[in-house]
Amino acid sequence: VARETERHGRVSFRKLDLQTFGLLRALLDRAIAKLRREGLIVSKPVFDERGAQLGNEYRATEAGIVRAEEIKQQSS
Repeated sequence: VARETERHGRVSFRKLDLQTFGLLRALLDRAIAKLRREGLIVSKPVFDERGAQLGNEYRATEAGIVRAEEIKQQSS
């Protein structure tokens, strides 16, 4: 999320899309909830022209970007 926020200002996906890549929905839900609680990401629902929710748009906060940089440095 931090990388895409830096590149594009946000990242958008549907949970169904991520399941295609082998991510478990429950694991993803817990990870997103934790990142929100810690103030590292914010999310906004995305709707189509008829009002149906398509998914969410996620954006890393400044704190989230800083934390991502710290993790990258630790893994280098």
